[in-house]
Amino acid sequence: METPQNRLALGLNCGSRRILTLACVYTLALLAACDSGIGSDNQNPDPVVQSFPVAYVKRPLMDPEGRRYVRDLRDPARFNPGAVLYLKPQASASATAVDISSAAFISDDQPTPVYDVKDVSVSLDGERLLFAMRAPGDEDETTWNIWQYEIASGGLTRIIQSDTIANQGHDISPQYLPDGNIVFASTRQRQSKAVLLDEGKPQFSALEEDLRNPAFNLHTMAEDGSDITQITFNPSHDIDPGVLPTGQIVFSRWNNVGNNSAFDLYRVNPDGADLSLLYGHHSHDSGAGVQGQFSKPLPGGVGLEGEVFAAFTPVNSGQLGGDIVRINTDDYSDRDQLAKPDPGQVGEGIEPGQVSIAPDAIRLDSRPALGGRYLSAEPLRDGTQRYLISWSACRLQWQVEEENGDPAPRIVPCAGRIDSNGTILDESRSYTLAEPLYGLWIYDPAAGSRIPLLQPEENVVFADAVVAGVPNEKLIEQGTRGPSSDEELAAGEAGFGIVHIRSVYDLDGADISESGIAVLANPVQTRASERPARFLRVSKAVGIPPEAVHNTPESAFGVSRRLGMREILGYTPIEPDGSSTFRVPANVAFAIDVIDQNGLRIFEPHLSWLQVRPGETLECNGCHTGESRYPHRRDSEGLGSINVGASTTGLPHPGTHPELFADMGETMAETLARIQGVPDLLPDLSYQDNWTNPELSTPNAATALRYSDLATPAPVTASCAQNWTVFCRTVIHYETHIQPLWQLARTRIDNETGVLVEDHTCVTCHSALSSDTSVQIPAGQLDLTAQVSERNAAHMTSYQELLAGDDEQAIVDGLLVDRTVPVFDGEGNPVLVVDDTGEPILDAQGNPVVQVTTIPVERVMNPGDAWGSERFFPKFSAGGIHAGWLQPAELRLIAEWLDNGAQYYNDPFKVPEQ
Repeated sequence: METPQNRLALGLNCGSRRILTLACVYTLALLAACDSGIGSDNQNPDPVVQSFPVAYVKRPLMDPEGRRYVRDLRDPARFNPGAVLYLKPQASASATAVDISSAAFISDDQPTPVYDVKDVSVSLDGERLLFAMRAPGDEDETTWNIWQYEIASGGLTRIIQSDTIANQGHDISPQYLPDGNIVFASTRQRQSKAVLLDEGKPQFSALEEDLRNPAFNLHTMAEDGSDITQITFNPSHDIDPGVLPTGQIVFSRWNNVGNNSAFDLYRVNPDGADLSLLYGHHSHDSGAGVQGQFSKPLPGGVGLEGEVFAAFTPVNSGQLGGDIVRINTDDYSDRDQLAKPDPGQVGEGIEPGQVSIAPDAIRLDSRPALGGRYLSAEPLRDGTQRYLISWSACRLQWQVEEENGDPAPRIVPCAGRIDSNGTILDESRSYTLAEPLYGLWIYDPAAGSRIPLLQPEENVVFADAVVAGVPNEKLIEQGTRGPSSDEELAAGEAGFGIVHIRSVYDLDGADISESGIAVLANPVQTRASERPARFLRVSKAVGIPPEAVHNTPESAFGVSRRLGMREILGYTPIEPDGSSTFRVPANVAFAIDVIDQNGLRIFEPHLSWLQVRPGETLECNGCHTGESRYPHRRDSEGLGSINVGASTTGLPHPGTHPELFADMGETMAETLARIQGVPDLLPDLSYQDNWTNPELSTPNAATALRYSDLATPAPVTASCAQNWTVFCRTVIHYETHIQPLWQLARTRIDNETGVLVEDHTCVTCHSALSSDTSVQIPAGQLDLTAQVSERNAAHMTSYQELLAGDDEQAIVDGLLVDRTVPVFDGEGNPVLVVDDTGEPILDAQGNPVVQVTTIPVERVMNPGDAWGSERFFPKFSAGGIHAGWLQPAELRLIAEWLDNGAQYYNDPFKVPEQ
């Protein structure tokens, strides 16, 4: 843990104090169709489902500009006009379908409206439909709204009646909760905007981490559209909520911090508590060179409790559609990972936790597949384990010449023309994949039948199909007794939750401390300076406003946007056993770093966002690696903690102060919090020895790395420096807080002679001009001056040279220029400059001109990795060439800025607009 090589890519392995079992909810998917290949079109309508009303969306495959309808998971607000919601009173091919959505927009001015509709769901009693619609008109002037249709009366109403409130954000993916409220995905960001106001920023819907669209988060509201409350706070999208038989919400989360760009399945209580990863962190490999993403999760229905169905598609399906997978979430956290592992039950030999519902091969790349493609699938609630699916068979086409000489496509089924790998068997024709042909079918895997409910039509897509009229007894039983947090959550202290980590030395249930946690935790056996993990740094994601609010140029992020802009919420000590508990602001996305006594992160960054609701306690066993094969954040079902806590009640932890008596099972952090209160985060790295028994050992000296020790501007406001509150943040900008360190005078004058004895001012040597203004090569080929960079005019030269590197320079004729060297080929011969004909170009003396190249200089710092910046920090350590030249508080400031991404700015509103 003391070297970069030993660092671990960690994420916190967290669960909740209020842990409930769960099952599954809403599903929808994507795939293609025409030739059946299973069952036949002339089968009789299924008599079992005739009495079920069926709702579905019919939309054009192509828009007027010839662009195919697609579902891009990164753009949930995408507008695909031309869709209509229909209702069949019976689930049979002969039943007449009725347009039930267009009435919302029909008027004298627009008798045939062109709008979009999607995300259809059914109320628990089966008598109402919920769906999202976007009105006709300019895409930039309309928003997605939630609508309801009452099947018996034909009543069509928008849930939020006020136009002003309805248009405050995009609302999609609605589902009824057991208590009658509605959960939906929205860009409203209600609680996030309130936090922005508390921080003194204007209110806006922040962009997701790719900075293209406003982020969708989960919200709830009453059935009449009132009491809108944000319950998730992911900086990227949380979409497609569904309701599990337990009453919990399952949804698709875009984990996009650090450029992960993966959609996994998460679960959360309706009040926003107990957020955790449910499934899919290591299950994206589709086997076709394309990463599959999980969306539209749906519970399994009668006979399939404990399972979730989900679309498994590329993030943007250019071919439209993909696979539908059936996931055993009760027993698995990943495809080959049990949720309740025993030693030896990880990886090899484990049955798959997810399987395709398709009888034939499905591919997610652009090659044809015998299984065709799916757009949606909903298990029927009749106990038959059948599905209502939107499916297109695989079709091929080739061009034939008609009588008039014009080429025209000839379309044929893939069956018999491709193998199971999608390879075309008949090479005599130039086949290409034809456009999909999606119809609606009742699919029975057991019987091997696919019965047509809606025959497919060319250039038309049938999808979003749901079965109505059937009560959801499992969820109705939940009623208002669905999972909610303890009473303390509702009455919790405003603005705060609590985090408790049992031990940062717990890595997937293994003790990674060198001496063992028992030795490390005993202050008699281990001094504070010998403990590698000393503090936790808690950082908050910074929302980036849309361009209409403030234009934030790419240069504002510096050389890397990987970790986004961040603010530091504060620090808290790690107790000797590796435990820590602290209060953290509620309703914000935050991440936690484990750092050493000097302020450097000793593990890789935590690449998933955490949250707490007011009054909630988030429990974490410890940490896991990014490639861990153990369940992530499902502690109640996974491994126990290495830190079992105190062995009895009424006695202190071994070797500690007798006044700090423990209760059985308590960590040292819990003991301290019970006696002294749960600590708040603070801006400084401040250590006080609370544990050492002076009768057994000499207490450790108090230490602190304070912003007040800086001679340059501190990255906190004056009021927060005096009184750190829940609204305070450490915000570091390069020009304001880092550049002054290089320019700070670090000289020593002889008091008697007045002669300059030492000058350790950084820019004295690291500059292109010496103190007498003569040209010099910057020391170490590193220029730390504040002049405008030649590489990026939005940055200072010092920033670019520290984090991007530069070319080696030399003095030629009194000028500082890039040094060049000849280019040689693989055989050691010089490479000549040639003209367009390949002939060597000659200089004025008739000699061939040799190609030359510059010599790159490696960057000094690694953005996002202070510990790995080995060309910088070791120089200031004991024995380094600059030992003592920068003060510990200054090195701490540089370390935290680097660890959080080395952004040029960490507040978009401090960036000059371009």
